[in-house]
Amino acid sequence: PRPPCPCFLDTSFRNGSLGPCQQCLNKMVVPALPSRASTVPALPPRAKATLPKPKEEAKPKEEVSSDAPAAPSLGELVAGDDGPPRPKLKWEKRWGWWEKNSVTIVANLWVSIEVGHIEGSTLDELQEDITAHFDKALPEANSVLLIHDVKENGKTLLMLALATSASNCRKLKPEWSGRPMCGGKAIVTWKDIRDTSSKEHLAETRKQWRPSSPSVDCMRLTLPSKWFFKKDAVWPTGHSVEFPAGTHWHQFARIFGEVHRVEVTWANPGTENVNFLVQYQSAVSVRQAFELLSGRCLCNTMSAAMDAFPVKFSSGEFFHQRAKTMRRAPAPAVTKVHMPVAPGPAPKALPDPPAGGPLGPVFEIRRLHPSSISEAKSRLLLAPWRSEAVLGRETICTLTVASDYVSRKHAHFLAIKAKNLWTLFVTDQSTNGTFVNGQKLKKCDMHQLHDGDTITFTDQEEADAPVYRLSILPSKEAALKAADAEVQKMMAKEAKMVDVADCPGVISAVKEETISAVKEETATSSDVKKVEVADCPDPEPPVKRARLTVKISK
Repeated sequence: PRPPCPCFLDTSFRNGSLGPCQQCLNKMVVPALPSRASTVPALPPRAKATLPKPKEEAKPKEEVSSDAPAAPSLGELVAGDDGPPRPKLKWEKRWGWWEKNSVTIVANLWVSIEVGHIEGSTLDELQEDITAHFDKALPEANSVLLIHDVKENGKTLLMLALATSASNCRKLKPEWSGRPMCGGKAIVTWKDIRDTSSKEHLAETRKQWRPSSPSVDCMRLTLPSKWFFKKDAVWPTGHSVEFPAGTHWHQFARIFGEVHRVEVTWANPGTENVNFLVQYQSAVSVRQAFELLSGRCLCNTMSAAMDAFPVKFSSGEFFHQRAKTMRRAPAPAVTKVHMPVAPGPAPKALPDPPAGGPLGPVFEIRRLHPSSISEAKSRLLLAPWRSEAVLGRETICTLTVASDYVSRKHAHFLAIKAKNLWTLFVTDQSTNGTFVNGQKLKKCDMHQLHDGDTITFTDQEEADAPVYRLSILPSKEAALKAADAEVQKMMAKEAKMVDVADCPGVISAVKEETISAVKEETATSSDVKKVEVADCPDPEPPVKRARLTVKISK
């Protein structure tokens, strides 16, 4: 072998070599290698170093509480291969400790109480009353860790997490059958009790272990943000904080196995809950954490109030879970105010068919449920003599659609003749996508359309999202007739009744203003037929009023 060099540890493992790098080799005097004829004495085998086995101290036998977790393997954890020793979990009744003044695991009892009737009181008042009754009846102090309400089959259940013996808890059950609370304003009934330290709970938890991925390496817990950040404190920039080795949360994560990374992540700063993520070196550690934590509570003994929080456990691949938890939450729903949108230019008219050519078919793509006359006129016509068209937001498109859901050049339509049959195809060229009958089209792929197909530009049902339908008509005249009927229907719908003072000057001004508004929307004065004025008797003479009936028709 080559003689070693000072940079051996820095280069040999990285480069895969067995000796020094070339730079150091040039500076060194390398002895000549022995010839083939020479014999090199074999080195004796290296003796294995044996360390003296430490003497085990005799430990007195301790009584095992009936409330301790049933599985003997839980908490019997050993030190890691390197670094500080891993924390060892020790159970005292229902409490799993690994360090004083730390976050502890509680193998609590869950008691469900059904609220049968409540009137003249609130759930918060009822929860406070039930907590006070249990604290008074149970021998241990602070027996009620937490209480929260859930909905189940239309009924309200109060879930209590108790840190007491199962025998003490069962003695109280007969007293809670139709028990009046809050001075008779509420009636509650004890429904069920579940012991998370029992063998049955452990067996059920092991059955529920179904990782979503074979390469699971991550545990995710949802915990209160106040366990990590002080009240009114400025949160760090970004969406995550990593805990280095030796910190409290890093040591807590090592209870279940050796870790690669420990972080807390959030989507929006200031949220009530955050995500505690741990990347383990082995999937066995994730499973052990699942069996130890599922269905139980964590208690923060570092705070004065000893906050308890139910465990919400998730598992998966670390970087997938990390990206998922750092994704920004959607903004809260607000009432959408629909401002008037300037209508786009009129669609490019379909020219007349050439002399001696075919009269059809004509493919009409018409807007459904128009809210104005301009939208009623928003239609696209294709025929054998105009077989291509573009729909989009730009004014150069054949049909301009003024909508935020539509791209500048959203979709391309093409009519093709095959075996004496004309067929219409659509190609998506947008950012958001094109949907035919609710199915999203592949971008840049031609899709055949059929009579009655609906075309949309978003997968969400929004009130202001345009919807179009394809109709195949025999000729241009038939398409224009159908379009005129739709416009006439919309004009009749927009007829207005306006009450004004019975003054010739006011009536004349309102007429001019109305006609000007109609001209601006319909873009042609021929759409206005007349403005009728009818008398409107007023119940309070001598003031007289007139009614203007604005009928818009072509």
